[in-house]
Amino acid sequence: SVFTLAVCLRVRMVAWYGPIWMLVVAPHLKSVFDQLAEFTFRKPYQKYRDWAYQRSFRIFMFSASALWLAFAFSPSSLFVLGGKPRPEDRLYHKQTPLGVANYLRENPPEGRIANPQWWGDWLVWDGPSNLQVFMTTNAVHVVPAKVWNDYLAIANSYAGWESRLVKYRINTIVIHKEKQAPLHRAIRGSLEWKTVYEDELGLVAVRTEVPESH
Repeated sequence: SVFTLAVCLRVRMVAWYGPIWMLVVAPHLKSVFDQLAEFTFRKPYQKYRDWAYQRSFRIFMFSASALWLAFAFSPSSLFVLGGKPRPEDRLYHKQTPLGVANYLRENPPEGRIANPQWWGDWLVWDGPSNLQVFMTTNAVHVVPAKVWNDYLAIANSYAGWESRLVKYRINTIVIHKEKQAPLHRAIRGSLEWKTVYEDELGLVAVRTEVPESH
């Protein structure tokens, strides 16, 4: 079908199966639930169903209290009830490049930067305004195959990765130290790159000398 072909061409098209799946499966789920309800609500369960459906102030108060407690202990209640917000390290996953984004905001790079694809969206959102990242998760299915192959070569330090950086005029590179270990070692061993920021998760490196454009 069209959706199968779309997934074969672009893996991100899997998400489009959700609405179609619900339209196809919903009638069958209703039939299953009806059969379960017919079995479950037979006596002696009939009285419990009748109790749950009747109007009761106690049930209302219990439900309202449960909803209020769920809201009061959630982070969203801070906007209404006030209080001290949670620190960033408790708000975000430990793999979030908070330090890298902070450094880039304080030291906005010139031109496009090379970055891990999975960090691209965060750096655009939390980094300096108009930051030109090389790749994001939203760009995977729209960039030309040549550009995607160049990204993979750079991200994995394949043969020719340095010439590809020159090709795209990239003078700043962001690295995930664990997931991009080969590139990390290559940058460390290169005299053409200088590490200007580093934390436990990632690093930022810049060229020691900008190559001339041809």
